[in-house]
Order: sequence, then structure tokens, then C-alpha cells
Amino acid sequence: RRRPQGTVAWAFFPPAPPITPATIRQCTPLPASLVIAAEKTILLADDDQIVRKIGKLLLEEEGYHILEANGGEEALKLYRLYQHDILCVVLDFAMPDLDGNLTLIELRKINPQVPVLLVSGFLREQTVERFLTEKPNGFLQKPFTREEFLQALIAMFAQRS
Repeated sequence: RRRPQGTVAWAFFPPAPPITPATIRQCTPLPASLVIAAEKTILLADDDQIVRKIGKLLLEEEGYHILEANGGEEALKLYRLYQHDILCVVLDFAMPDLDGNLTLIELRKINPQVPVLLVSGFLREQTVERFLTEKPNGFLQKPFTREEFLQALIAMFAQRS
């Protein structure tokens, strides 16, 4: 018998802390707008597959349906197809086909009201300040925690209400 060939990778993650009544009391209740939004879809556009997978897992845990795009061009195609179901777009700044700035401009041509959370490994001043015609509704710097990701979404939705 031949052994299968290929690469095997192991990933070890620390266990999550146990959920207790005390930790539940510490949680901030979600605003009504976000609870309603949880029945909607978020378009997650990032050329890094690992970032997309992690973002998808985090958001699905919160009840969102996620559409993944591996770049700006794919994000625009998906947005055109599903714009009526998409609550917001989480958009990476640096992508090889269309960067976040150009993708945002095109998204706003389709829907001037689409909420966009810009995510980048660069500082805010190196990204958002470069956007001349369209500005994202929120900004989140990589790397980020689950809580920071959710808080950025909550802040973006609160800003719109």
C-alpha cells in the first residue's frame, strides 16, 4: 500500500473561555438595527483567503450570511447580482485587481447608500485619507479581534440610524 503524498498542516488554537452567567451579563446587547441586520447578507471582499475564511466564520457565528469575493472585480459582480440582499460590504484596501478605493467608487455608482467597512493592514491615514470622491462608512485596521470586528460593524450601523 502506498501512503498518500501531500502536505499535512496542524493548527492549534487556544480554547475559548467558558460561557458563564457572569460573562453573559458583561455582553452588551446588540442594537435593534443590528439584530434585524443579522438576517441579512454581508459581502466580504479580500484577496487573502485566510482573512476571508476567518471573517466568514466570525460573521456566521453572529447569524449573518456571507458572500465571499477574492477581489474588487468579483465583489462588484456579486454586488450587482445580490445588492437587494446585501446589508453592507466589508472591503479590503489592497487588492490586486481593483483596490478598495476603486471598488468603493464603483459600488457607490450602483448604490450610493451602500454601507462599506474598509479593512486594511495600513493605518487609517494611509488609506481612508487617500479616498477623494467616496469615503467608507467605517475603518478597521488589521490585525483585529473578533470584538473589534463586531464593534466596527455596530458603529457603522449606528452611524446610519
